[in-house]
Amino acid sequence: MNIVDKLKYGKNEYLKLENIIFANSRYKIITTAWLIFAAVFFMCNIVLIMQGLSDRAQQYQELIDESRISHKNNSIAGAIEENNGSTAVQVEKYTVFFDIKCEENLFLNKDDIDVFVDDAKIGRVPHGFEFTKFLSLSEGDHIVKFVSSSTSQRAIQVDEKATLKCDITIDFSELCINEFSLEKGISTNEEVLNSIPGTYYGFGESGLVLFDDYSAEYCMDYYDSVGTGGSWYYRDGKLYITLTKPQCKIYADVRDIVGNEKISIVADNPYTWGDEDFIKLSDEAKPLSVEEYKIVIKKGQELRKVTDVINSINSIGEVNLGSGGNITSARKLFEELDDDSKTHVTNYEVLENAEEAYRILEKDEVEKAISEIGDVTLESSTQINSVRNLYDEKTDDVKKIISNYDVLTKAEMELSRLRVQNVENILSVIDVDKITLDDADMVQSAEMEFNKLNSEEQALVENSNVIKDAVEKINELKEEEKKARTMSGTKLQITVDACKEYGVTEVYDEFFGHGTRCKHLSDSSGGLTIDIIYYTENNEIMCATIVTNKAVSSKTQRKFVKGITKYICPSSDASTISSWVNSNIGDKVEKNLNGFTYELSVGSVDNILYSAGEREWEKWESKQINPE
Repeated sequence: MNIVDKLKYGKNEYLKLENIIFANSRYKIITTAWLIFAAVFFMCNIVLIMQGLSDRAQQYQELIDESRISHKNNSIAGAIEENNGSTAVQVEKYTVFFDIKCEENLFLNKDDIDVFVDDAKIGRVPHGFEFTKFLSLSEGDHIVKFVSSSTSQRAIQVDEKATLKCDITIDFSELCINEFSLEKGISTNEEVLNSIPGTYYGFGESGLVLFDDYSAEYCMDYYDSVGTGGSWYYRDGKLYITLTKPQCKIYADVRDIVGNEKISIVADNPYTWGDEDFIKLSDEAKPLSVEEYKIVIKKGQELRKVTDVINSINSIGEVNLGSGGNITSARKLFEELDDDSKTHVTNYEVLENAEEAYRILEKDEVEKAISEIGDVTLESSTQINSVRNLYDEKTDDVKKIISNYDVLTKAEMELSRLRVQNVENILSVIDVDKITLDDADMVQSAEMEFNKLNSEEQALVENSNVIKDAVEKINELKEEEKKARTMSGTKLQITVDACKEYGVTEVYDEFFGHGTRCKHLSDSSGGLTIDIIYYTENNEIMCATIVTNKAVSSKTQRKFVKGITKYICPSSDASTISSWVNSNIGDKVEKNLNGFTYELSVGSVDNILYSAGEREWEKWESKQINPE
């Protein structure tokens, strides 16, 4: 009702009319709800009636099948009676592979299903799992019955090898066959399926039993109880297992597995199962206790070692010179087995044959290397040593069958003789008395050649004392060279005092390194200077240099040089050097006396230059900086 109606009827009339309309609306809603409920109830009854008709039809079909089979069997029986037992009827038998799946339906029903063929139970299909089995059936008609909370059956006619595929569900208490077909041919290997039941050892230290009735149980070495209630089936080359402890579904590819071959099982969900290899210990399949599983695991551990040895031997393959590692490894694994386990290594003969073949190859290798030595020279050393190492690497079993070993020993003896002779020739040209530091390289080379000889060869060197004496002499010369060459008998302070007579005094004294210092002296004009390098340990002079110039007269320059030179040379040579300077001053000359060089010259500006021992000091200083 809109605002116009309210104005038309007034307030009281409007309220009465509104209550009438509201009551009518409630009636319509209730009526509609009842109609919908009645329709749903009617449809449910229709569904139940149809389901009942379907079940009755199925039961009727089953009765017909049973009647037909019974009639046919009676006909066969009658035919047998008519022959009065004189002729037996030959009934063919064919293999039928049963592949039955029970769909999982945990909310409505989780019963297992028993399977019968002609009233004989052939197995059980676990809920949500599959069942596979080979069965030999006679030619003709048979009844396959499925029993759970309800029963259902189908007839099959067998006249050749076939595969029966069936898919079943259970809703509430009703067993429904969703798919049922008998297909020609068998794709699954019957031999493999029949070989699966038995007791297995898992490399993860576990035991597994797969039973003939397709149930399974599993136990780890640390379990306190056995995980029973599992199941398994085999299809298309794969073994499928469901375990209760741990709860997981696992599978293994066993298409080519028969007997005790290893199988590797993996899980559909890797978080519930780690990959594990299994070895079949026996065909016996019976429930085991925890203690019995421990025995199975221990037995499996030994068998696993045997399997490792067998596999190691098989990995050797065709024997060649590179097979040594594999053969040695296989032998080591075999020797680690106990005596009983060794008897189970089925291919031990392969290992023995491989070892013998490898011995022959190694023998041939050494004999060939020895035959290639040829004429022996000093250059044969590397080759002969290589052959010796090759021989020494071989086992005693190989060494004792090498036929030309004497050729190697004779070659070694000849090489040894040549090596001794070579060292003797080198030492024969060394004269120890005349050795100088310039001969150091030659002596070092001779010493290296001598040290290359073994102790027996060194004992055969007739002039071996030469190398010892030569080395000692070189070492002595090197030690002497390291010492500072000073002018024996010189005294630093006497020389300094002598310079004062000419007005020449000390300007500075500085460290020069390696235990030496340099003292610089000069007169006030700088016309007379002298630099003295001396050894601080004894204050003896090593060398000195005098430089004069025209800041003073030529006469003063000459007088200073003549007066000082007798102090800057060994005391034993003082008179000789003084006389030589007096005779040659003003000329450019030099003199070598007792290991020191003296130089005298005149500069371009009428200055006199004089040095004593400077060259020897420079040589010594250089060796201190660079010892090599």
